[in-house]
Amino acid sequence: MNSCILQRDNIPLQDAVIWRAAETSNRERQKKQMKTFAQVIGFVVLAILGIGVLLGLGWLIQGNDFFMYKYFAPKYEDARRQVFENTKSYNQGMIQELQNMQIEYGKSEPSQQKMIASVILQRTADFPDDRLPEGLREFVQQLRRERTGGSNGTKSDNQFLK
Repeated sequence: MNSCILQRDNIPLQDAVIWRAAETSNRERQKKQMKTFAQVIGFVVLAILGIGVLLGLGWLIQGNDFFMYKYFAPKYEDARRQVFENTKSYNQGMIQELQNMQIEYGKSEPSQQKMIASVILQRTADFPDDRLPEGLREFVQQLRRERTGGSNGTKSDNQFLK
């Protein structure tokens, strides 16, 4: 056998060295390409995860705001309502409206008086009697007595009138 020929592949030795060098170069190139490809894929995965984390944080913050609002909104609204009901304009407006209804009650026929009395009693159900002027307070108490059949006209007697 010829010493220049490689036994395994029947390739001349010089060609085998070149072939192996080329093969090694191709393997190195493939390794570099795979490494670069892995880096690109890793960067893309990292970018997607980063976006996901940012979206998750945004959702968490918004969700937290919602749950905080859900807890505190009723308390805040109750406080606003109490402040509103204690304002001078609310009290004066309620008294003026009830006085106008009292005048309409006096002018109306008995069938209409029942409807007006019902509206007056509904409006005064949550309004403190001590804020009403004396004449209007007596009128409201008279309507309560008539409605309940002669009781003392307290708010507890009217709990079923709503």
